[in-house]
Amino acid sequence: MRDFVAAFQEERYAPLARRLLADTLRDMENGTAAASCTVAVAGAVDQAARLQQHGLPPVAYLTMAAMYTSVYFGEPKLRLDFYSEQWLAAEPVYSEYIDAAWLFVHWQEHEDAMTEAAKGQRAWVRPAHLESMRWQSFRLLAYGLYTRLKYWLQSPAIGAALCALRRTDEFYILFGEYQDWQGAVYALLTPIDIFNRSSDDSLRFRVYEKCRYSKKKFAQLDLSGSRFRDCSFEDCSFEEVDLSDVTFVGCRFDRSLFSRVRLPGALFLDTRFSEVRFRDVLAAPLCRAYEKNDAYRHLEFAGCALAAVSLADCRFPGALLTDCLLTQIEIEGGDYTDSNFQEFAVARMKEGGEE
Repeated sequence: MRDFVAAFQEERYAPLARRLLADTLRDMENGTAAASCTVAVAGAVDQAARLQQHGLPPVAYLTMAAMYTSVYFGEPKLRLDFYSEQWLAAEPVYSEYIDAAWLFVHWQEHEDAMTEAAKGQRAWVRPAHLESMRWQSFRLLAYGLYTRLKYWLQSPAIGAALCALRRTDEFYILFGEYQDWQGAVYALLTPIDIFNRSSDDSLRFRVYEKCRYSKKKFAQLDLSGSRFRDCSFEDCSFEEVDLSDVTFVGCRFDRSLFSRVRLPGALFLDTRFSEVRFRDVLAAPLCRAYEKNDAYRHLEFAGCALAAVSLADCRFPGALLTDCLLTQIEIEGGDYTDSNFQEFAVARMKEGGEE
């Protein structure tokens, strides 16, 4: 017997959900949504900082939650809860709601399309089924926002607001659904020595400033989400290291090797490379079955100088070179589709007579 609900979900609902997510993510790229969100979050943080002058304790966690009930009643909101170190074991010390209409611009159109698609199947697709599918659509948008917030929260407005907020030594911003899943999207943590630490210490979301590394081997480490500022790497190697969403600012790499490294979402700003090899490096997201696949910004080199740099069998689709100085770039094998490296890969093929 045909499962009409499952067929409706696959044949009618799924294309509508994909369109909703695609339209929303496209809107997020224009910057308006990011500005609205970061200004509102910064305002809530400023208010929490003012309340600390009247006894509010230091904050260890800021949780941001998308709320289905607010969408259901036509007033989309995000809930921000500020917690002390007793997060999960205590009530928030301060809460605020911020407008999230910018996330649900296409929601009514999506609902109308779902209702229209179900008109001819009312005998099988009941209102309860449609409500369940709306919840799935809401979760899609919430997860889409989660993948963008990790970049939006690095804005100067958020940084300035957090400077005024009294925080504990370990401070996290989490995003998810209210009283449901939560994932870290930003953190301010105490400095840590990569090569002299406890095995229990996480290296994610750390800030490394003015560090000098010489003849160091970074192997099988998770440094994702971290920020390196004014650091130098001489005769170093990165092997099977996760550098997803890492930002390097004003750094220098000399005679170094990146091998089997993950670089999706990485950003290199005003960084110099000299005699650096990238071998079998991945800058594209991994597609994992039965799991939510994360989304990343394009790998980008901005204001960088690359001299005597070689790329072998790297996958850099969509990678950007912005205001960079390149001399003696060698590329052999790999995928550079729609990237600024593509012209160098093509030139290499022409020189080798393989066009």
